[in-house]
Amino acid sequence: MADEGGPLRVLLIGGTGFIGSVVLERLQEAGHDVAGLARSDAAAATLAARGVRVVRGALADAAVLAAAAREADAVVQVSLAGSTTMIAEQEAEISGALDAVLGALERSGKALVYTSGIGIYGDTGSFAPDLVLTEEDPVAPARYYHFLPEIERRVRAAARRGVRSVLVRPALAYGRRGGWIGPIPRRFACARTHGRVFGLEAGRNLIAHVDVDDLADLYLLALERGAAGEVYNAVSDEVAVRDVAEAVSRIAGFGGGVAPVGIEEQRRLEGWMGPFDFQFALRASSEKARRELGWAPRRPGVLEHLAGLEAEGVSIAEVYPGPGLSGTPQ
Repeated sequence: MADEGGPLRVLLIGGTGFIGSVVLERLQEAGHDVAGLARSDAAAATLAARGVRVVRGALADAAVLAAAAREADAVVQVSLAGSTTMIAEQEAEISGALDAVLGALERSGKALVYTSGIGIYGDTGSFAPDLVLTEEDPVAPARYYHFLPEIERRVRAAARRGVRSVLVRPALAYGRRGGWIGPIPRRFACARTHGRVFGLEAGRNLIAHVDVDDLADLYLLALERGAAGEVYNAVSDEVAVRDVAEAVSRIAGFGGGVAPVGIEEQRRLEGWMGPFDFQFALRASSEKARRELGWAPRRPGVLEHLAGLEAEGVSIAEVYPGPGLSGTPQ
């Protein structure tokens, strides 16, 4: 094991994704030695090109995960990001992978930084749009996240088994022209597919977001400073979906106009999440992470970020790839 305060050998699970690739960058910048789980040749090549020791395997490979976790000084799992369908399909694998990692880390004092998401709180828009949630508030996840409270409970309970387990709950991640989960990529997908941006007349609902670089900073802080059994919300901005739609319209060259549609029409055009984006609200506080870990988000907010893309004159084909499946708030 590395000396206290020195470089760590970190097993990173999910290091080729939108969030995970930036977390990998931050871990390496901090001097940590990273091994990355790779379930495909393409993922292995990507990790190897970045100087990462490759561990071939997937979430279902319990023996591989356990062996790699035992060899590491810490484990960072960033693999929960994905579409609603993908997460539902991976429930058994996610649970089994957690069992393997916790079994390997038990009574070791090693750190596990585990990804959940503020989507675990559920929609507050229909009854309390002004509510700002904290880590102390109860969770009420939608059906596609029904198993996450139990996953979180097991991660936090591992603190009593000699694991420095820390949960990070990211808001919707944006930045670096990327990300494919949430209202931002769905509005870009709509512009590409239909040549217009659609939206309900409402849509002033506020949704929490986090810049991916600020989020990576928090993962590093959670790894190096996070207290066992704690959970930290990761929110750096909140924005109305209507404002996002108008910003994407400007980037796409549509002058900021948003074509009004009804719920059923938008669902037909964009899938079931299309109108939901304009209806649900989810606000959360990250004051705990700022106070306890010294997290200090400093990147541009959502609308400033989108205005920067507009100023660059980017092609909508180059930014925010559309979701391959019906996406959901993280």
